[in-house]
Amino acid sequence: MTKYILLSYALSKNTPSYGYNPPMEIIPDKNIMKGDSCNTSILKFHNHSGTHVDTPKHFWNEGRSIADYNIDDLIFSSPLVIDCPKSPKEMINIKDLTGFEKELGNCDILFLRTGFWKYRNKEIYRLENPGILPETADYIRSEFENIRCIGIDSISVSSYSNRELGRKAHSIFLKKNEYTGEPVLLLEDLDLTRKDLDKLKTILICPLMIENIDSAPCMVMGVFE
Repeated sequence: MTKYILLSYALSKNTPSYGYNPPMEIIPDKNIMKGDSCNTSILKFHNHSGTHVDTPKHFWNEGRSIADYNIDDLIFSSPLVIDCPKSPKEMINIKDLTGFEKELGNCDILFLRTGFWKYRNKEIYRLENPGILPETADYIRSEFENIRCIGIDSISVSSYSNRELGRKAHSIFLKKNEYTGEPVLLLEDLDLTRKDLDKLKTILICPLMIENIDSAPCMVMGVFE
């Protein structure tokens, strides 16, 4: 029996934003209670709001934008979840991946579960989030060309308290640089709270397909068989 779960959060006016990015606005448009024929709203939000996917264009002008990807690019058949618990401002290092070399060599999407989701309703989720060190990004790009996407249960791969390291990590993942493999997509602000994610068989990323932008909010669906 096939079972589907969401690994993404619903967007709302309370969705946390990285650092001091503006929050989402939901502006009433038509309203049945006011005599209109239907209910409609105008949405205003940063393109890195909530669960979202970063594409190469985020750090590379010549890189692919979100609408340049087709459906097949966004389906993953070999997910891997690695637990690497982190405290505020802590960084994911190569040691966190030690011992998983075989699994890393066989996966196409890697989820790094820091446990930081428990702070999602607090300010530290926006301002003191864990990130990924540049040397960890380099290790993944250099050793595991099979990995096409990295996901994290933190608001960003870039720690807001150490943005210079975060920019370097983003650049390593998203640009071709000296690596032979394709740039790695980045999923941020994921819901990885379920304990049985090691049983996932397929991951589907369904972003808002808006032309010429570097990132977009997305629905991330996990499939159990």
